[in-house]
Amino acid sequence: MKTPQVPHGVIDAVSGEEITTPLGVPRSYEPNPYEDKSKTEAQQDAIFLATLGEFSGSDTPPKRHFCVTPKLGMLLLSEGADYLRNYGGQGNGCHWLFDIFVTEVFPLFKKYPNEEMFIITISVKNNQASLSARAKSDAKIWSRHIGFTDLIDMDFYLWMLRGDSVAPELAPGLPAYGHVLIPKEY
Repeated sequence: MKTPQVPHGVIDAVSGEEITTPLGVPRSYEPNPYEDKSKTEAQQDAIFLATLGEFSGSDTPPKRHFCVTPKLGMLLLSEGADYLRNYGGQGNGCHWLFDIFVTEVFPLFKKYPNEEMFIITISVKNNQASLSARAKSDAKIWSRHIGFTDLIDMDFYLWMLRGDSVAPELAPGLPAYGHVLIPKEY
């Protein structure tokens, strides 16, 4: 289901309230909360998490995540997922996380051809991360432990949606792209 869009913004289908900025006007958010050295690290983390929680849909085209293995297909990122990728590691970015998604999670669409979406869980505690993906049926289909990360402590969910077109010349059985977004952005 696509969120209804109107000239003055996007309307929440349940409440009828406008939930984002007007069409064509980019949402303004503090680009990198970790650049403000007048704030403590805890304040910077709080700003990052608050900003990450504000993404709720956009008319901004998705950004492409470039990976060293383009034969696997393309990963497109919503505005919120792109924010996480660019500023997630305490301002240093976490492009490595999306490299893992494109190399390990995205290929699961071939193994599970009837799945249209995977729910990705990112749990970080004490600089260690636990990543997992499950199908809509709640079956856990993938997991990985990261021994060290500079991501802040959090429990966060992303959705990876199967792309519409198929590119058999790249990788038989894989969709041409996956689209990663924060659930509130759907």
